[in-house]
Amino acid sequence: MHWNPLKFACPRLRDLVSAVLFCACLLPQLSAAADEGQILDPRLRLSAFGTLGVVYDGSSKHLQRDFGQPDSFHGKTSLLTDSLLGAQFDLRIGNGLDATVQMVAKDRTEQSLDSSLEWAFLRWRPLQDLTLRAGRLGLDLYLLSDCRNVGFAYLWQRPVVEFYGPLLIQNFDGADASYVFKIGEGRLQTRLFGGVTKNSLPFMQPDRVNVLEFNPILGASIGYENDQFRFSAGYARARFAGNLSDVSQVLDGFSSVPQQVWPGSVAISRAIANRHKSINFYSLGASYEGEDWVLQAEAGYLHSDWATVRDIASGYLSLGRHCEAFTPYLVLAAAQTRGAAQTFSAPPITGDPTTDAQLSALYLATQLFTPGVAVDQRTVSAGVRWDVQRNLALKLQWDTSRVAAQGGSLWWGPASGPQSSATTVNLLSTSLNFAY
Repeated sequence: MHWNPLKFACPRLRDLVSAVLFCACLLPQLSAAADEGQILDPRLRLSAFGTLGVVYDGSSKHLQRDFGQPDSFHGKTSLLTDSLLGAQFDLRIGNGLDATVQMVAKDRTEQSLDSSLEWAFLRWRPLQDLTLRAGRLGLDLYLLSDCRNVGFAYLWQRPVVEFYGPLLIQNFDGADASYVFKIGEGRLQTRLFGGVTKNSLPFMQPDRVNVLEFNPILGASIGYENDQFRFSAGYARARFAGNLSDVSQVLDGFSSVPQQVWPGSVAISRAIANRHKSINFYSLGASYEGEDWVLQAEAGYLHSDWATVRDIASGYLSLGRHCEAFTPYLVLAAAQTRGAAQTFSAPPITGDPTTDAQLSALYLATQLFTPGVAVDQRTVSAGVRWDVQRNLALKLQWDTSRVAAQGGSLWWGPASGPQSSATTVNLLSTSLNFAY
């Protein structure tokens, strides 16, 4: 009798693992046939990518690869945190017009066709250096904006969590315009964009799902690249279209409290409400890849008008060395919330047991927003990437993170909220990554 580990896995995990392995085996044949013009229209290009990853965590905390990613650990191991499967279709329509659709299957709070649709846009080039796009677009602010889901395209096990983890927006529905200037042997690209987005995710607690809706999102980016260097800078402003469901429930409770009973309730309601408040994203990035060395660094700042999401400064520095098919690397990363946490005054004691019980319950509900999103951690990562084939890479990475007291918003677990002391988390991860 042969032991089959997939037999004992949950159906969601088994389906994801099977799909990744199936595609990894099948897509080389499809790609070769497509190159020979046997199965696809020459105007249509099909590409696929995927990651089959395993993460071991010896602590009681569980990693969030992206802010709001569900807790996918079973015991100390997760097969879903880094695993995903993606496909992209590019269709050349004619007269400078083409279309792109990208679908990504991965572990999410909400599994639907809409949530799996990462990109879906029309692109028109009225001039050689001018490009206009409309539809669902990626948020183009960072060095990995176009390949954040494509593990084969970057060096590490996953995008650096301290920098990419706190980002609340990955794509939006709208339009952008870009213009390219040729400078020396490189190209300078400028971009303006705007749109809206809606996303369901656990917010601060793993069992509380909220809908984050931003309207509008406005921003700009600029980037330069040549054969070895890349530089980028970006800015985006996103305004909350409405209150989160957790916020609305608390505000409904405050609406029934007379101001003379709890004079501070108005100020608390204003602090908790997120409707029409904004989050601003700033980023700078640079990378160099030569024959022997790979160097990359990014720095970002998240500025928020909503006290529950305080400002976050983040950045990382990555250094790798090419040794034929192997590239060992080292990453230093940090993220820290800036500014003091909001505090709410306790309600007065009225002497009426029923009223005091209601006020106490309402005050307890406000503690969900104190200290809110708090990130304070430092991570050292060491790993190696092995390019097994032209389109297949194996990675192994070790991370050790020092998470400060009340700074663990990028982790789930028994102490996913405020914690009384700092803690150290060690992760060991490996993944198989492919792109065809």
